[in-house]
Amino acid sequence: MATNSSSTKSTVSIVVAIITSIAAIIGPVWAAKISAEKGRTEEREAMAPTVQAEYSKGYADGLAKANEDNAQNLIDEYNQGYAAGYMDGKNGGSENPASISAGTSNAASIKLSEIYVVDSQGYNKIDGLFTDSFGNDYDTALQFVGRPDAYAVFNTNSQYKSFSGSIVVAEQTASFASMTVMIYADDELIYSQKEFTKITGKFEFRNLDIVGASTITIKTISHGAYISHPGHVCFVDTTLVKL
Repeated sequence: MATNSSSTKSTVSIVVAIITSIAAIIGPVWAAKISAEKGRTEEREAMAPTVQAEYSKGYADGLAKANEDNAQNLIDEYNQGYAAGYMDGKNGGSENPASISAGTSNAASIKLSEIYVVDSQGYNKIDGLFTDSFGNDYDTALQFVGRPDAYAVFNTNSQYKSFSGSIVVAEQTASFASMTVMIYADDELIYSQKEFTKITGKFEFRNLDIVGASTITIKTISHGAYISHPGHVCFVDTTLVKL
Protein backbone atom coordinates (compact mmCIF):
# COMPACT_ATOMS: atom_id res chain seq x y z
CA MET A 1 0.00 0.00 0.00
CA ALA A 2 2.88 2.33 0.87
CA THR A 3 4.48 1.63 -2.50
CA ASN A 4 1.27 2.45 -4.46
CA SER A 5 0.77 5.69 -2.51
CA SER A 6 4.33 6.75 -3.20
CA SER A 7 3.90 5.98 -6.90
CA THR A 8 0.69 8.01 -7.11
CA LYS A 9 2.33 10.99 -5.45
CA SER A 10 5.22 10.75 -7.88
CA THR A 11 2.82 10.74 -10.87
CA VAL A 12 0.92 13.74 -9.55
CA SER A 13 4.17 15.59 -9.05
CA ILE A 14 5.20 14.87 -12.60
CA VAL A 15 1.80 16.11 -13.99
CA VAL A 16 1.99 19.25 -11.91
CA ALA A 17 5.50 19.86 -13.14
CA ILE A 18 4.39 19.42 -16.76
CA ILE A 19 1.42 21.77 -16.34
CA THR A 20 3.65 24.31 -14.65
CA SER A 21 6.12 24.11 -17.52
CA ILE A 22 3.38 24.50 -20.13
CA ALA A 23 1.93 27.47 -18.25
CA ALA A 24 5.37 29.01 -18.04
CA ILE A 25 5.66 28.72 -21.83
CA ILE A 26 2.10 29.65 -22.90
CA GLY A 27 1.44 32.32 -20.27
CA PRO A 28 3.86 34.90 -21.66
CA VAL A 29 2.63 34.22 -25.22
CA TRP A 30 -1.01 34.86 -24.29
CA ALA A 31 0.01 37.83 -22.20
CA ALA A 32 1.90 39.23 -25.17
CA LYS A 33 -1.10 38.65 -27.51
CA ILE A 34 -3.49 40.30 -25.08
CA SER A 35 -1.12 43.21 -24.64
CA ALA A 36 -0.70 43.59 -28.40
CA GLU A 37 -4.47 43.50 -28.99
CA LYS A 38 -4.98 46.02 -26.23
CA GLY A 39 -2.36 48.20 -27.82
CA ARG A 40 -4.04 48.00 -31.23
CA THR A 41 -7.41 48.84 -29.66
CA GLU A 42 -5.93 51.85 -27.90
CA GLU A 43 -4.24 52.91 -31.13
CA ARG A 44 -7.50 52.66 -33.09
CA GLU A 45 -9.31 54.62 -30.41
CA ALA A 46 -6.59 57.25 -30.46
CA MET A 47 -6.68 57.47 -34.27
CA ALA A 48 -10.50 57.54 -34.55
CA PRO A 49 -10.86 61.34 -34.17
CA THR A 50 -8.13 61.89 -36.76
CA VAL A 51 -9.69 59.43 -39.23
CA GLN A 52 -13.12 60.99 -38.69
CA ALA A 53 -11.69 64.46 -39.19
CA GLU A 54 -9.91 63.40 -42.38
CA TYR A 55 -13.08 61.73 -43.69
CA SER A 56 -15.17 64.79 -42.87
CA LYS A 57 -12.63 67.07 -44.52
CA GLY A 58 -12.50 64.86 -47.62
CA TYR A 59 -16.29 64.77 -47.81
CA ALA A 60 -16.51 68.52 -47.33
CA ASP A 61 -13.85 69.11 -49.98
CA GLY A 62 -15.67 66.80 -52.41
CA LEU A 63 -18.99 68.52 -51.75
CA ALA A 64 -17.44 71.95 -52.18
CA LYS A 65 -15.84 70.86 -55.47
CA ALA A 66 -19.16 69.46 -56.72
CA ASN A 67 -20.94 72.69 -55.77
CA GLU A 68 -18.22 74.72 -57.46
CA ASP A 69 -18.48 72.66 -60.65
CA ASN A 70 -22.28 72.92 -60.59
CA ALA A 71 -22.12 76.66 -60.04
CA GLN A 72 -19.72 77.04 -62.97
CA ASN A 73 -22.01 74.96 -65.18
CA LEU A 74 -24.95 77.19 -64.27
CA ILE A 75 -22.88 80.28 -65.05
CA ASP A 76 -21.80 78.84 -68.41
CA GLU A 77 -25.40 77.91 -69.30
CA TYR A 78 -26.62 81.39 -68.35
CA ASN A 79 -23.88 83.07 -70.38
CA GLN A 80 -24.65 80.91 -73.40
CA GLY A 81 -28.37 81.60 -73.09
CA TYR A 82 -27.82 85.31 -72.57
CA ALA A 83 -25.57 85.46 -75.64
CA ALA A 84 -28.21 83.67 -77.73
CA GLY A 85 -30.91 86.02 -76.47
CA TYR A 86 -28.71 89.03 -77.13
CA MET A 87 -28.06 87.98 -80.73
CA ASP A 88 -31.78 87.39 -81.30
CA GLY A 89 -32.52 90.84 -79.95
CA LYS A 90 -29.74 92.39 -81.98
CA ASN A 91 -30.97 90.80 -85.19
CA GLY A 92 -34.47 92.04 -84.38
CA GLY A 93 -33.22 95.60 -83.86
CA SER A 94 -33.38 95.69 -80.05
CA GLU A 95 -31.17 98.35 -78.45
CA ASN A 96 -31.50 96.83 -75.00
CA PRO A 97 -30.06 93.29 -74.81
CA ALA A 98 -30.98 93.04 -71.13
CA SER A 99 -34.64 93.04 -72.13
CA ILE A 100 -34.15 89.83 -74.12
CA SER A 101 -34.91 86.68 -72.13
CA ALA A 102 -31.72 84.64 -71.80
CA GLY A 103 -31.81 81.34 -73.62
CA THR A 104 -35.01 82.06 -75.56
CA SER A 105 -34.37 81.23 -79.20
CA ASN A 106 -37.56 83.00 -80.41
CA ALA A 107 -37.17 86.08 -78.22
CA ALA A 108 -37.70 88.29 -81.30
CA SER A 109 -41.22 86.94 -81.89
CA ILE A 110 -44.47 86.40 -79.99
CA LYS A 111 -47.84 84.74 -80.55
CA LEU A 112 -50.90 86.89 -81.19
CA SER A 113 -52.62 85.06 -78.30
CA GLU A 114 -50.13 86.73 -75.94
CA ILE A 115 -51.09 90.26 -77.02
CA TYR A 116 -53.49 92.32 -74.91
CA VAL A 117 -57.01 92.58 -76.38
CA VAL A 118 -58.32 96.17 -76.27
CA ASP A 119 -61.86 95.42 -77.45
CA SER A 120 -63.76 92.47 -78.91
CA GLN A 121 -67.11 91.03 -79.89
CA GLY A 122 -67.79 87.39 -80.67
CA TYR A 123 -64.13 86.61 -79.92
CA ASN A 124 -62.79 83.81 -77.72
CA LYS A 125 -59.27 82.51 -77.05
CA ILE A 126 -59.18 78.72 -76.82
CA ASP A 127 -56.38 77.48 -74.57
CA GLY A 128 -55.93 73.76 -74.98
CA LEU A 129 -56.88 71.28 -77.65
CA PHE A 130 -58.74 72.71 -80.65
CA THR A 131 -59.83 70.66 -83.67
CA ASP A 132 -60.63 72.17 -87.05
CA SER A 133 -63.15 70.93 -89.62
CA PHE A 134 -60.53 68.61 -91.17
CA GLY A 135 -59.64 66.96 -87.85
CA ASN A 136 -56.34 68.77 -87.35
CA ASP A 137 -55.47 69.57 -83.72
CA TYR A 138 -53.90 72.77 -82.35
CA ASP A 139 -52.89 73.75 -78.82
CA THR A 140 -54.24 77.32 -79.07
CA ALA A 141 -56.80 79.02 -81.29
CA LEU A 142 -58.30 82.51 -81.57
CA GLN A 143 -61.95 81.95 -82.44
CA PHE A 144 -64.35 84.44 -84.05
CA VAL A 145 -68.05 83.54 -83.98
CA GLY A 146 -70.02 85.78 -86.33
CA ARG A 147 -73.64 86.71 -85.50
CA PRO A 148 -73.16 88.10 -88.11
CA ASP A 149 -69.99 90.06 -87.27
CA ALA A 150 -67.12 89.45 -84.85
CA TYR A 151 -63.93 91.33 -84.18
CA ALA A 152 -60.98 91.76 -81.82
CA VAL A 153 -58.53 94.65 -81.46
CA PHE A 154 -54.99 93.70 -80.35
CA ASN A 155 -52.58 96.24 -78.87
CA THR A 156 -49.31 95.85 -80.81
CA ASN A 157 -48.00 99.23 -79.62
CA SER A 158 -45.94 99.77 -82.80
CA GLN A 159 -43.43 97.12 -81.66
CA TYR A 160 -43.77 94.60 -84.50
CA LYS A 161 -42.90 94.48 -88.18
CA SER A 162 -44.79 91.46 -89.55
CA PHE A 163 -47.72 89.18 -88.83
CA SER A 164 -48.05 85.55 -90.00
CA GLY A 165 -50.43 82.70 -89.29
CA SER A 166 -53.11 80.33 -90.55
CA ILE A 167 -56.91 80.51 -90.71
CA VAL A 168 -59.10 77.45 -90.26
CA VAL A 169 -62.77 76.71 -89.63
CA ALA A 170 -63.99 75.03 -86.44
CA GLU A 171 -65.56 71.59 -86.72
CA GLN A 172 -68.89 72.79 -85.26
CA THR A 173 -69.43 75.21 -88.17
CA ALA A 174 -72.54 74.43 -90.20
CA SER A 175 -72.04 73.07 -93.72
CA PHE A 176 -73.84 76.01 -95.35
CA ALA A 177 -72.05 78.73 -93.35
CA SER A 178 -69.80 81.09 -95.28
CA MET A 179 -67.45 83.72 -93.78
CA THR A 180 -65.25 86.63 -94.78
CA VAL A 181 -62.06 87.52 -92.87
CA MET A 182 -60.34 90.92 -92.81
CA ILE A 183 -57.14 92.04 -91.04
CA TYR A 184 -56.33 95.70 -90.39
CA ALA A 185 -53.12 97.39 -89.31
CA ASP A 186 -54.63 100.36 -87.50
CA ASP A 187 -57.23 101.48 -90.10
CA GLU A 188 -55.49 100.01 -93.15
CA LEU A 189 -56.84 96.77 -94.64
CA ILE A 190 -53.82 94.48 -95.17
CA TYR A 191 -55.55 91.11 -95.76
CA SER A 192 -58.96 89.94 -96.90
CA GLN A 193 -60.32 86.51 -97.75
CA LYS A 194 -63.89 85.63 -98.69
CA GLU A 195 -65.99 82.47 -98.63
CA PHE A 196 -64.46 80.51 -95.80
CA THR A 197 -66.53 77.34 -95.47
CA LYS A 198 -66.24 74.06 -93.62
CA ILE A 199 -64.61 72.42 -96.64
CA THR A 200 -62.17 75.11 -97.79
CA GLY A 201 -59.32 73.91 -95.57
CA LYS A 202 -56.48 75.97 -94.14
CA PHE A 203 -55.50 79.41 -95.44
CA GLU A 204 -52.00 80.64 -94.65
CA PHE A 205 -50.81 84.22 -94.70
CA ARG A 206 -47.17 85.24 -94.34
CA ASN A 207 -45.31 88.38 -93.29
CA LEU A 208 -48.11 90.93 -93.45
CA ASP A 209 -46.54 94.36 -93.03
CA ILE A 210 -47.55 95.93 -89.69
CA VAL A 211 -44.61 98.32 -89.16
CA GLY A 212 -45.77 101.33 -87.15
CA ALA A 213 -49.20 99.86 -86.39
CA SER A 214 -50.38 100.47 -82.83
CA THR A 215 -53.17 97.89 -83.20
CA ILE A 216 -54.14 94.87 -85.27
CA THR A 217 -57.84 94.35 -85.81
CA ILE A 218 -59.33 91.09 -87.06
CA LYS A 219 -62.92 91.16 -88.33
CA THR A 220 -65.11 88.33 -89.56
CA ILE A 221 -68.51 88.39 -91.24
CA SER A 222 -70.80 85.37 -91.41
CA HIS A 223 -73.17 84.99 -94.35
CA GLY A 224 -76.35 82.94 -94.60
CA ALA A 225 -78.25 81.55 -91.61
CA TYR A 226 -75.76 82.92 -89.10
CA ILE A 227 -78.22 83.36 -86.21
CA SER A 228 -78.89 79.68 -85.55
CA HIS A 229 -75.70 78.32 -87.14
CA PRO A 230 -72.95 80.96 -87.02
CA GLY A 231 -69.58 80.50 -88.66
CA HIS A 232 -66.55 79.75 -86.48
CA VAL A 233 -63.33 81.14 -87.97
CA CYS A 234 -60.12 80.49 -86.03
CA PHE A 235 -56.57 81.83 -86.22
CA VAL A 236 -53.82 79.33 -85.37
CA ASP A 237 -50.00 79.21 -85.45
CA THR A 238 -49.77 83.00 -85.33
CA THR A 239 -46.47 84.89 -85.07
CA LEU A 240 -45.65 88.56 -84.62
CA VAL A 241 -42.03 89.47 -85.36
CA LYS A 242 -40.55 92.28 -83.30
CA LEU A 243 -38.84 95.31 -84.80
